[in-house]
Amino acid sequence: TEVRPIKAKILPNINLNMKSFSEDLEYAYSQFNDLINQYEKWLSDEKKYGENLSNSIFKNASSKNIIHCYKILDRIKEGLTILKTDKNIQDAFKLMNKAMYMQQVHYNIEPEMFSKEIDYEKILNETGRGNWRPFQICFVLLNIKGIVDPTCEDRSIVDLIWFPTGGGKTEAYLGLSAFQMVLRRIKDKADFGTDVIMRYTLRLLTAQQFHRASGLIYALEHI
Repeated sequence: TEVRPIKAKILPNINLNMKSFSEDLEYAYSQFNDLINQYEKWLSDEKKYGENLSNSIFKNASSKNIIHCYKILDRIKEGLTILKTDKNIQDAFKLMNKAMYMQQVHYNIEPEMFSKEIDYEKILNETGRGNWRPFQICFVLLNIKGIVDPTCEDRSIVDLIWFPTGGGKTEAYLGLSAFQMVLRRIKDKADFGTDVIMRYTLRLLTAQQFHRASGLIYALEHI
């Protein structure tokens, strides 16, 4: 059976801009609320569609998937609530966004173009970078509770991001990694040690991902 390619959907009326999020949390909250509302509306439509399927196998599969999706929705909402109420988490979220757009810029410029006076906003606008895809920022939000609460049941879950190469998986987990690393240092500046483990199965991917991860770490160190 051929599996159809999966592509991240772009929502034209929602602006998930990393630089804006690093500077204005109220703006971020408004965008997240719109994103959550659209996801909830989509889920409602999918639920009705599944209930009207004639084939019982597909109908049952749809029902199970919808249940999982609503659990994801609850986790995203809970993550946003925590973000709105904790100063350390807010600071970590803003700095994570800053590090993310910085590494995107530096990954795409030649060494001779480097300058301490880089106009990040100009380069981001020219290259069309610096924006989260909906699933990427939702991945960060739905994991906030699991990261900040050691007793959270979410820690027993393995979240699988299922996209083909080039779909945006790297940005999703780099964002969450940066959030965790920054939050850890905000809570205790002397808290050193291994924080994130990454494993790759293909040599080419290893080199590429090491480059991306290194750019993020340098951005975090600079910040």
